[in-house]
Amino acid sequence: MTASLAADVPLVRLQCRSIGGAGRVCGECSWNHRLDACHQDGRAACLSRAGERETGTHGASDSESHHSNVREERSMAIAARKFQSNVVEPATRLETAGHVILRYGLVLVVAWIGAMKFTGYEAAGIQPLVANSPFMGWMYRFLSVRLFSDLLGIVEIAIAVMIGLRSWSARIAAVGSAMAVVMFLTTLSFLFSTPGWEPTLGGFPGLSAMPGQFLLKDLVLLGAAVWSLGEALSVART
Repeated sequence: MTASLAADVPLVRLQCRSIGGAGRVCGECSWNHRLDACHQDGRAACLSRAGERETGTHGASDSESHHSNVREERSMAIAARKFQSNVVEPATRLETAGHVILRYGLVLVVAWIGAMKFTGYEAAGIQPLVANSPFMGWMYRFLSVRLFSDLLGIVEIAIAVMIGLRSWSARIAAVGSAMAVVMFLTTLSFLFSTPGWEPTLGGFPGLSAMPGQFLLKDLVLLGAAVWSLGEALSVART
């Protein structure tokens, strides 16, 4: 009988053993069923039963993998929060403080220098710089040294006030910052129109204390004015 069944179904390759004559255990799926039924179903039926067991095994494995991924994501999220709390937030606060100091430090410097323009000392101090400048020297043809200094002081104080109004009006702050950019570009040009190089050091790049080193600081103030202008414009356009 076994030989006959094997001849009828040559591709199934069943390996069954007797378990008392009434039923048999299939070698493909290890399920108890009648041998003739197994031969009728063929290899697909046996493999289907084996696949059910494998699916259960893979399902448990996928569930464990999912829980592992969830735990890993939670750990990464906790690490990211700690990094943000310990590094990013303090750095952001420092950056914000730097912006405040940069803007209102610019306001203080420009206002202070502007106020000094109303003194005879400052008027006499800027006279050689203005006289040698191709951009401003012509003003001395119809303005006295003191009057020019007073007018320049008014302009500088107005610039400082407009930049200081950033919290109330970004547009006004942008106008003040643009004026500051023009002003510092003009004062930096004094380095070339007024001799600012120290002869005893062989000239360039040796800077004299006055006006060379006095004017060079305006490069940093120019950078602050440019940043203030860009920041105010970005807010004003939104």
